[in-house]
Amino acid sequence: MPDPNSSGAKWSAGLGAAADLVGAAGSFLGGQANSAALQASAEGYRKEAQGFRDAANLEGFNIAYAGASGQLQDFAAARQIYKSESGTRADVAGAGFSGQGSAGDILRESAQQGAMQRSIIGTQTAINENTYKIQQTAYNAEADQADAAASAAEAQASAASTGGIMDAIGGVLKAGAAIAPFFL
Repeated sequence: MPDPNSSGAKWSAGLGAAADLVGAAGSFLGGQANSAALQASAEGYRKEAQGFRDAANLEGFNIAYAGASGQLQDFAAARQIYKSESGTRADVAGAGFSGQGSAGDILRESAQQGAMQRSIIGTQTAINENTYKIQQTAYNAEADQADAAASAAEAQASAASTGGIMDAIGGVLKAGAAIAPFFL
């Protein structure tokens, strides 16, 4: 066994301790850099989540617009139907006929066509609203997923920082243990 007090042994222990200290500094800096990168990822995920939430809010406006548009179309169709039926009744009455026979058939057909038109408007409005609701739900789910990814990145950042610190402490203690016999 070499003499720990020899200059070669002291030199070797000193170099080993220096290497341990450099490794400790590298571990600390590496952990901090990794932590910073993960924090940046988390920030990106948070911004992504906000973008999805903004898109979901826009879909909410689209739902309202689709409903309002459907109501306006239905009102316009009802007005047109009323105008057409009223004109037909006036023509029939002006010609001295009653609302029976061919005139009655025309009025019934007009009412059926009007009801069908309004039904189509209502159905299309419901389809449009449901499409926007589905997209809104999808955007909210994407936002929740991005928030979860941000939380995971933040937890990893914390672990990376703590791990770098612990590795640095271990390196300093190892260096101290390597040179302590020369001071005792």
